[in-house]
Amino acid sequence: MVISFKNLSLRKLICNLIFYYPIIYTLLYTVWSGFSNMFFRGLIYLSFASALYSIAKKDKYMNKNLLVIIMLGIILACDVNRTSWNHLRALDVFGYVGLMLICSLFLEKEYREEMTNLCVNYYKYKITVIGFYILLLFGVLFKHGLRTEGWGVTVPLLYGQFEIPHSLAYMLVALYALSSIQFKISNKKFPVYMMALIFISVVWTGVRSALLGLLVLVIMDFLSIKNKTKKTIIIFVMAVGIVFLMTFTDILSNNPLMQKTMNAAESGTISNGREKFAAVLLGYYLYFEDNIQRFLGIGINGIRMVMQSVYGGEGIHAHNDFLNVLIGYGIPGTILYWLMLIVYSTKARFGIIAFAIFTILAVTNGLFMYISFTPLMIFLVLYMEQYFDKEGKYCDMASKIEQPRSVIYFGKN
Repeated sequence: MVISFKNLSLRKLICNLIFYYPIIYTLLYTVWSGFSNMFFRGLIYLSFASALYSIAKKDKYMNKNLLVIIMLGIILACDVNRTSWNHLRALDVFGYVGLMLICSLFLEKEYREEMTNLCVNYYKYKITVIGFYILLLFGVLFKHGLRTEGWGVTVPLLYGQFEIPHSLAYMLVALYALSSIQFKISNKKFPVYMMALIFISVVWTGVRSALLGLLVLVIMDFLSIKNKTKKTIIIFVMAVGIVFLMTFTDILSNNPLMQKTMNAAESGTISNGREKFAAVLLGYYLYFEDNIQRFLGIGINGIRMVMQSVYGGEGIHAHNDFLNVLIGYGIPGTILYWLMLIVYSTKARFGIIAFAIFTILAVTNGLFMYISFTPLMIFLVLYMEQYFDKEGKYCDMASKIEQPRSVIYFGKN
């Protein structure tokens, strides 16, 4: 067999690494979390190189990439001034920079079409999801597996090989979006089975923010069904199932999500203290920082130091992207973040829903604080760019990807 690199390009390499990211990242994490961190950093280096190459050859995306790199340069220079050059290697920094770079690249038609071609390939899709679940099963059996520590939950939570369930749950949300895309294209049953398995897995992790985001996708899938008979059957089956569960089982109360919520409510904060985190950081931002700090930020490391002074321990982040970016990276970082969020929402076929799911994930935990998920946000982006014909079947997304779309459009083509 002869291996040819003739058609290999930086764009193809980046897209393939992101498409197979769930397998590669999970496999490396299974061996040692440091390997998965290095892989993520390598992906960001490649994304940076792609942006620089665009500028060097002065293509049509040069101005966009130049603007993003200049703004990131300002943000990183401020971070170095606050700490040291070594801090640029921190995952907190790489997470934000990585999200901005990857989102910037996938504003380009060629990148979205390349990733679309991977997403619509049924064989490659099966490799990704089956490979991921095989690795997850290994993690359940031999790594962290199922744990009951924390949050007062008596039902074992699904950790797999990950140290915190959020890393797994957010990755699962992205895989649901990929499975939904594949189902609407292939109309095969396997992606539906995977969507159901993913939903169960997310509930099993006990991560409420991930479930909220996933429910938005599930509702969107339901709304995309044009056949009223199918909708009626689905509603009837769901109603019967809920009545049965409420009548004959205690599964609605005896599951990780409900236990976490009830325990949090009993302790006086249903959000596990997130409103207190916000109050502490906003108070610091408004009353203790000088104007230069307010404009340039104090870095995520600075946020952790503030939280450590109040709560002790290792120092946590805000669990809220908007606060992390505003207080950590100041006005420049906030402008860049909101530009990406708004641009991607306006490009989506279902703009309001796109903005809603991005906001849910950003406010409840973050799009860049869990690097297991950060590159996979592209699956959500492509999911939001779906087109349906009158029967609700998937149309050629790649050929229509550049057509104008309204932010609030929910109708037919």
